[in-house]
Amino acid sequence: MFSLHRDSTDQRDPKGYYAALGVDPSADQAQIKAAFREQAKRVHPDHNANPAAEEAFQRINEAYRVLRDPLRRLSYTSFGDSGLPADSARPMPCSRCGRVSAQPRFLVFHQVRSFLLSTRSSSESGIFCPACAGRAALSASALTWVQGWWGPAGLVLSPLALLRNLRGGTQPKAQNFTLLLNQARAFAARGRIDVARGVLGQAKVFAQGSQDVDSLDSLIEAIGAPPRRLKNQWKPLSRAFFLQLLPLLGLFGVLASVALVAGGVLRRFG
Repeated sequence: MFSLHRDSTDQRDPKGYYAALGVDPSADQAQIKAAFREQAKRVHPDHNANPAAEEAFQRINEAYRVLRDPLRRLSYTSFGDSGLPADSARPMPCSRCGRVSAQPRFLVFHQVRSFLLSTRSSSESGIFCPACAGRAALSASALTWVQGWWGPAGLVLSPLALLRNLRGGTQPKAQNFTLLLNQARAFAARGRIDVARGVLGQAKVFAQGSQDVDSLDSLIEAIGAPPRRLKNQWKPLSRAFFLQLLPLLGLFGVLASVALVAGGVLRRFG
């Protein structure tokens, strides 16, 4: 009898890959390899006349292709069918310039448009390299400065949007964890194991719990590349940060000037 059912009640095994090999999701790489060899001998069509043997053999090969690769395995165990495909080996390019970066981010930039009683809040989201992220933040903030204040709701929503953009946009953890996992796999597939290890180190920032951190630590140790700390291209005090501050500084300057003039008038006529 062969089990060909693809789904699993275990959230760590949504396609039943571990079940197909007869191992637990906590099994190490040696156990997975040994289980595959055992299952392959048992169901190989050349040695098994059962009509279901060929399909079962394809099934365990499919499972082993994913689970034998530590990066694909971590992506599958953590996300299953959600997010980026676990078997993707292509680096994700920047949504704007199309260039590939080892340190992309999935970001959301916010903008507000107001006119009298009508206020509309919108956003631009995508995968950005650091340079394009700065330009996107400036564009969203400039639009909000010009169009966001002309309504009661805009007086509340505009500062919130500007603050989020000033901080580099919203960075959803799940999407960024999956994105960096994909980039690491893509660079590893191209022989850039040192870069892959550095990207996995950055993914820790977006880990959602100790289990993700432990999995990343185990993976970094397993790939065995020499330590390499990538230079962080996402500095909080970037050029875009200071450019976004200019309108606020200008506003403070105008208010200070008005206050000085008003104070002088009051002293003169007081």
